[in-house]
Amino acid sequence: MKIYVGNLSYSVTDEDLIDAFSDFGDVTSAKITMDPETGESKGFGFVEMPVVSEGRDAVQVLNESPLCGRLIRVNEARGSGSGAGAGKGARGLTGMSGENTNGGGKGRGAGARNSRGPGGGNNGRSRRPRRGNKQGGQRANKPAGSGSAASAQAPAGAAGKE
Repeated sequence: MKIYVGNLSYSVTDEDLIDAFSDFGDVTSAKITMDPETGESKGFGFVEMPVVSEGRDAVQVLNESPLCGRLIRVNEARGSGSGAGAGKGARGLTGMSGENTNGGGKGRGAGARNSRGPGGGNNGRSRRPRRGNKQGGQRANKPAGSGSAASAQAPAGAAGKE
């Protein structure tokens, strides 16, 4: 069973996690997630325990308990696989019946949102500005004097013909 451990003090080590979880059973591995650029802890990690019932006991008892001066968050890890796509949220995951749970179809589904939370901010559209638009909404291929007021008037030759 893979277990997520969050809200860790930046001083917590892999060995500290092993010590905390080994009270409940065998610990296969314990790993603090580190920032690759700075080499410092990101404040969370994962513990693997081979016996599910022991892992669930550890989650129940250790969640909201103090470790190195902070109350830690302990939950069963959501992405249970290790490989391409593991830990990537809902993208590409399938439900129990095998259907895609992200809205289906190619790319983003009808109900899918981007990673900016509810509403998404830009409804899944690219954040790159449109090309060819100038400041004020005028199109690049229009002459400078032709705005919406000019196009509402009658065509140039129509007023004098009767």
